[in-house]
Amino acid sequence: MKNKTIIGIALLLLLAACAKQQVSSSETVAETLADFTVTIKNFKFVPDMLTVKEGQTIKWVNEDDAIHTVEANNNAFASPELFKGDSWTFTFNKKGAYEYICGIHPTMKGKVVVE
Repeated sequence: MKNKTIIGIALLLLLAACAKQQVSSSETVAETLADFTVTIKNFKFVPDMLTVKEGQTIKWVNEDDAIHTVEANNNAFASPELFKGDSWTFTFNKKGAYEYICGIHPTMKGKVVVE
């Protein structure tokens, strides 16, 4: 009975390790789905201007200690609060110009042009 318990525990640990590895792999895949990355650093969007094609995705990554958001002036998109290390993605499915700000620090501005 003791051997069966040990084998059962070993199998559970093996399954847990495999499940964790699968999550890591899918996170990596999700990260590569963004066509462009905008870094939020020193209270700026870098780059603050991007031109993308319809259907492309941008990922914003907060590298500041401060909390930030990404909010379109025309209400087309709005991120949740992004703490240091958080990221948020948005896919632009409609052509146009999208000016955006940080809703917490409105002097932070950016623009996305979708062709």
